[in-house]
Amino acid sequence: MAILVDDEILLDYGIKPSDPPQYPIGGLRPGSVVISHGHLDHCGIAANLMDIKPDMFMTPVTRDMAVLLARDTMKIAESKGYVLPFIYEDIRDFELLSNTVNYGTDFELSGYNGRLYDAGHIPGSASVFLENENNSLIFTGDINDQDTHLIKSMQTLPTADITIIESTYFGSDHNPRDKLEEGLIASIEETVDSGGWAVIPAFAIGRTQEVLMILAKHGIQAWVDGMGVDVGNILRSNPAYLKDPGLFNKAFRYANIV
Repeated sequence: MAILVDDEILLDYGIKPSDPPQYPIGGLRPGSVVISHGHLDHCGIAANLMDIKPDMFMTPVTRDMAVLLARDTMKIAESKGYVLPFIYEDIRDFELLSNTVNYGTDFELSGYNGRLYDAGHIPGSASVFLENENNSLIFTGDINDQDTHLIKSMQTLPTADITIIESTYFGSDHNPRDKLEEGLIASIEETVDSGGWAVIPAFAIGRTQEVLMILAKHGIQAWVDGMGVDVGNILRSNPAYLKDPGLFNKAFRYANIV
């Protein structure tokens, strides 16, 4: 994902985690960059811009997750012999030079006024509103209009002349979350009661923490390791971006950290 507005503002700069990874490079020299959230396909190649040092804007959680992902991407590339267009020093500069912005706070960038709204996708995710004297634009990023255990649903967005909206699940129907949760718990209990172990593969950012909260709610103790723990620590340091920080901390403490 990478959208260039007026040749000056870059909205997201992501990487496709294929083998080898794919990413847009060449010819991009934006004056400003806004990162909507900390997933690889939206922030994974942003460190590549540090040679021109544009003004970078994102929430504090997104900044921390983007740094975590960039370092992990470097480790994977080194282990597989890939050459990425950025180095560890670029990741350091990205972390130091990024401007962190909370929801609802106005900021100036390349002739526009910007504002971030909670997108309800993962902690720190944002929809981006840009406005100048001539027109306005909304970039939704990835959005979710339902509360989860971890975060609240997306905020209402202002009207705009142009809207760029994600459509990952356009036209798809999903079962109610509570029914899916009941099915997950029933499957786990059946497996454990039969003497087995339940292994739950989950994305490290957002999904792992949501699953931990579901399991804790039902009195099921889990083991979690790796990046899922790192992300959990980032979220504990940014309680304002969680629906119920107390319940999240309780679920995190209830889990066994490997």
